[in-house]
Amino acid sequence: MENYSFFTDELEAADHVIEVLSNVLTVNTVFIASNDGKTNRILRVFNREEVLVNEGLELPLQDTYCGLISGKAAYVAHTSEHPSTCMMPVTETMGDHSFIGFPVNLRNGEIVGTICAMHSPGYIFSKAEVQSMYSMAILMSHVTELQHQMDSPLVR
Repeated sequence: MENYSFFTDELEAADHVIEVLSNVLTVNTVFIASNDGKTNRILRVFNREEVLVNEGLELPLQDTYCGLISGKAAYVAHTSEHPSTCMMPVTETMGDHSFIGFPVNLRNGEIVGTICAMHSPGYIFSKAEVQSMYSMAILMSHVTELQHQMDSPLVR
């Protein structure tokens, strides 16, 4: 029996996830980032109107909204008002937005990336949007775990 795979690697899966989420969500920006615990790197991004995030951008993890994501999702209604984000250089650069992010993790719990969305300040993500993002984070976690087992982890 042949070994079938839906995706050849994490980046192909990330392309699919971005395509799905950009069609399901009405938010401005959706992105997938990898991190090695120190550096956050934007792997794939979709910006609907305003360009908030650029593919390939690398920043220290602690200076990014993705750094707020632990074992569960993180939500900030106003990045310019929240105590964890108001002093970040990215908030100064981009201005006030709403942010939501979900972890992409390995089976052992190690967070190796995030799936995130940003929109206008105060935006309340609907239950369907949250469920869609969470589902895609689970998909990316499984793809990443399989790739990790094949000695090619998401974090490069």
